[in-house]
Amino acid sequence: MPERILMVSPLARAGGAERAFASLVRNLPSFGVDPVVALLERGPLEDWLDDYELIDARPERPLRLDHTVPAVRRLTRLARRSGARAVLSSKTRGHVFGGPAAAAAGVPAIWWSHEMPPRGLLYRRREPWRSYGVEEPARGIPAARVVCGNERVAERQRRRTPHRKVTAIRPGLPVDAVAARRGEGRELRRRLGLEGVPLAGIVGRLDRVKGHGLFLEAAARVARARPDVRFPVVGAESMAVDRGYGAELSERAAVLGLGESALFTGHEPDAIPWLDALDVVVIASVSEAGPLVLGEAMALGRPVVATRAPGAGDVLEHGRSGLLVPPGDPGAMAEAIVRVLEDGDLARQLGDRARARAGEFCERRMAARFAALVAEVVG
Repeated sequence: MPERILMVSPLARAGGAERAFASLVRNLPSFGVDPVVALLERGPLEDWLDDYELIDARPERPLRLDHTVPAVRRLTRLARRSGARAVLSSKTRGHVFGGPAAAAAGVPAIWWSHEMPPRGLLYRRREPWRSYGVEEPARGIPAARVVCGNERVAERQRRRTPHRKVTAIRPGLPVDAVAARRGEGRELRRRLGLEGVPLAGIVGRLDRVKGHGLFLEAAARVARARPDVRFPVVGAESMAVDRGYGAELSERAAVLGLGESALFTGHEPDAIPWLDALDVVVIASVSEAGPLVLGEAMALGRPVVATRAPGAGDVLEHGRSGLLVPPGDPGAMAEAIVRVLEDGDLARQLGDRARARAGEFCERRMAARFAALVAEVVG
């Protein structure tokens, strides 16, 4: 008989964590795990799942007891009714709900932390955009295992919570299905009148940790050397904490003199054509547990310029499957972008080698590792 687990997602938005969550739900049954899914809000994630139970927890910020306690009670009842042997919660906010439910149901909790752990107790002062008010409560909630997106993040989590077991599992995506969509970028370029125009862009929701400001600083330097280049910024705000960030970026682009060369697309429900259209995909994150957009770019064979930070820095081989630059250095990023744009052989080699390494993000590999972890935890 398959092991049954309750999987909890606090958010249902079109983010990387939610896409990885849906991939795990789809693939776990092949490895002997039967997921029962609970969502704490409505959103695009509902369309990616065949079956789920909606528990309206109003996952707003800050957390409110009058929303949290009833949701925990409903999750507890669902865990008991379904016969779940464990509760796997996505994101730190999810563990605030799923962890207590697991304890009340008498089963182990697995905390799938997609976030980079903050560096200290005063992190809210240094990183105000991450003041979700959930990290400190989550640390006090029991977890049989904490799962991080890569080993560098896992090591930082171990230092943060030395009393807990921490495992690194890279989030996964359907690599072959993404690779099969190569060529869609040509149609996008034709439709937008961008045929023959060099494009260096950044793709992902507008979130300060993703380094859009750094990208715009680098773009301004590239534009001075290559005024023919355009710089798509693909994505929109999806979190309340990021409200107004898009307007800040537009103002910053104007101050930098980018003018119409900066292309703000807004929300794109399907960003694959944009990734495929880019001559250079830029990953500018300060730190990120496991950016799926990197795996998608690699599967499409696009050359990548990324910051040497957790997330991209532990996947790309500098000079072989991508170019890595120091975090916070727009000059180095601009130099790398120009190098790829002007060296066609280098661009092709980087893209080919990136495609060969895209299996690092295979969703079935992710599911197999989670299934083994579940077996170990429920014992």
